[in-house]
Amino acid sequence: GKMSNEEKTYYVSLDEEELNRKLANVQQIVASAQPGMFEEGTEEIIYNIAEQNGYNTLQEGRILPLYFEGHEDLGFPIAVRVYLEKGVLDGGTELYIYHIADDQTIESLGKAEYCTYDDGSVESILFYTTGFSTFFTASFEVNTIIPVISDSSETTVENNIDEVVATEVENATSYIVWIVVA
Repeated sequence: GKMSNEEKTYYVSLDEEELNRKLANVQQIVASAQPGMFEEGTEEIIYNIAEQNGYNTLQEGRILPLYFEGHEDLGFPIAVRVYLEKGVLDGGTELYIYHIADDQTIESLGKAEYCTYDDGSVESILFYTTGFSTFFTASFEVNTIIPVISDSSETTVENNIDEVVATEVENATSYIVWIVVA
């Protein structure tokens, strides 16, 4: 029910061997889930998101990284359930899930479903994704138009500003961009 027509066409076109390979790989990836762990290069991104959205700590925004060992682009959505230890993440409000792609762009996956322990903390999180990399939760819809400058990137600050401004004009939405150079 979560598949677009294009995703359905792709799914149906897979032979049984390829589909089984993808699903076996996904099972291994999901089994490797490590809630609270940062993938290399994503810690700064997640802390910047919290700060730029007005939170002093990750806990204030219910921001929790979800690390998976391995990558797979499925081409169609699957449901993923991640289990948390008791008390790691508070329940009681909506929970959104975000995907940090390999190119460090951030994709909103919408609201996640979750179950709680008897103390109200989150026991498990259920969300849909078409691929694996790093994910994080938040109790709010974050501003995903945040310029991220990577040490490994040769992109200059001016280029990032131009990209943000172009995106703003394209979306006809105003944003305030703060760039701090340390």
